[in-house]
Amino acid sequence: MPGESGNPKGRPPSKGLVNALREAVSQVDKTGRSVEQLLPDVLIFEAIKGKHRLAAINSIYDRLEGKPRTSIEVKSQSDLDISNRSSEEVECALALGCWPEDLKAMGHDPAELMERAKEPLRQLQEIRDSICGEDDDYDL
Repeated sequence: MPGESGNPKGRPPSKGLVNALREAVSQVDKTGRSVEQLLPDVLIFEAIKGKHRLAAINSIYDRLEGKPRTSIEVKSQSDLDISNRSSEEVECALALGCWPEDLKAMGHDPAELMERAKEPLRQLQEIRDSICGEDDDYDL
C-alpha cells in the first residue's frame, strides 16, 4: 500500500552482544565460581597491585558511589543583554565582535568597519546572481 512501510515495526533491537556477555560471565570455573564472581577480585587486584591502579580505583568508586556530578558554570555578562540594543548595534556586535561604543573607544569608526565587513557578502551576492540570475528572491 502507498505510504506504508514494508517493515512497520522497524529493525528489531539487537541483544546479541548483551546475551553473549551474560552467557560468558555466567560460565563457571573449576572452583565453582562464575566469571561474574571472579571479576570483582580481578578489579580489586588491579586497584591494589596492577599497572592501571587509578583506572581500577575510579571504576570501583564509580560503581559503589556513582559517578561524580559534573557542573558547568555559565557566567552572565550584563553587556550581552540585547533587549536595549538597536538592530544595527546587534548586527555590528555579531559581525565585528564588539559593540559600536567599544569600537569607538578603540578609535574605530563602527559604520566604516560595518561597510568593510559587508563587502565580501556583496561579492558573494554578485557571484550568486551571475549563476542563478538576479530575479531570484534570495539575498545574502
